[in-house]
Amino acid sequence: METTTHLMTAEELIRLPDDGLRHELIKGQHLTMPPPSPEHGAVMTNVAVLLHQHVRAHHLGKVITGDAGFKLESDPDTVLGPDVAFIRQERIASISTQYFPGAPD
Repeated sequence: METTTHLMTAEELIRLPDDGLRHELIKGQHLTMPPPSPEHGAVMTNVAVLLHQHVRAHHLGKVITGDAGFKLESDPDTVLGPDVAFIRQERIASISTQYFPGAPD
């Protein structure tokens, strides 16, 4: 007997309801993770603040937090949400309400 596994797409992932968990795709496989701990959040904030201060002072681009999605691969899709990400100024136009196309800088 053969079993077929459904690979999720980035479009299906973005339509999931907000359930308070983190969702990512690795080669179409859906991963669900609990929210980070308060200590993890504090470290993430410290990194983001320091990076943001440097990026803003030098007009380098944008710092993004909140596990924003980056679509790294297609067919099957890989979408990851880093804790903190940096996008160079010349790539800011690619930021949308969907997943960012490609990896952060």
